[in-house]
Amino acid sequence: MKNILGEHYMGHKAVSAQMAFYGLAQALILETDFYKNKQKFLENFKEEELLNKSHFKQLGRFISEELIKNSRAKIIESNRLKEKLKIRNLKKFLKMNTSKELKNCVKT
Repeated sequence: MKNILGEHYMGHKAVSAQMAFYGLAQALILETDFYKNKQKFLENFKEEELLNKSHFKQLGRFISEELIKNSRAKIIESNRLKEKLKIRNLKKFLKMNTSKELKNCVKT
């Protein structure tokens, strides 16, 4: 992932989605595999334990404490970088076209 995203890669968080699902699911239909599997999990763990062992609670804390914090500043910085790139591209465009215009003026 770091090879693809480069400097934008900020790390990862692992979550066991199935375990979290069984820890959160409240209205499963009896006789379904989901219900049976949840019961198997509950033989060994309480619902709260499933959420902790799946790292779901930790992910929730990370989202609420780290990602949301300073979100306005992060959005402003992201927009600033986008505009900076647009200005850089505009400068290149103007430089190329100005050079062509000058060459045309010299020819005439």
